[in-house]
Amino acid sequence: MTAIATKKIMPHRTLGLNTHPVLVAAQGSADTFVAGDPVEFDSGYVGAADTTAVASVGDSVDVSAGIIGFAAEDATSSSTAKVGVHVATPQTMFKGQLITSETTPALVTIAQTHLGATAAITKLDTDSVYAVDVGSTAVSQEPAVKIVELIDAVGTSGGEVGFIVLQTGRNLDVVAS
Repeated sequence: MTAIATKKIMPHRTLGLNTHPVLVAAQGSADTFVAGDPVEFDSGYVGAADTTAVASVGDSVDVSAGIIGFAAEDATSSSTAKVGVHVATPQTMFKGQLITSETTPALVTIAQTHLGATAAITKLDTDSVYAVDVGSTAVSQEPAVKIVELIDAVGTSGGEVGFIVLQTGRNLDVVAS
């Protein structure tokens, strides 16, 4: 299967901060994930977010337990490794490609109406590429994020948008003072 999105979720810019907060913590011994994947706390360790429910193409991340943020680096199964995480704070904006998983995952053409819309974070292929999903219909997975910037021009198919993780989607609520 050909991936429809090729750009991983990464920090974009900050709202009122000069840096992107990065948490370094022990990873779960059985977890493997790549930079840009959503991650959560799992028994005190950093692990891939909702690996059971996000097992195949088109599955959205269930954020009912919240995510810490997005992996800053690849992680392989290790009981002694530490991994960096770009923390999802209210001031941290991320960027990701715009897609829909309403039927089959597909790229979406950016429209002005996407600004301010809520969306899910959805897995696109077996290589763990995630994107901003404006077509997910699974109630437990929405809303995870809010689109706050159109990075690419209106009319761009599969363009990137800037988003923040909503409070209901965050597991760790760090606020800069």
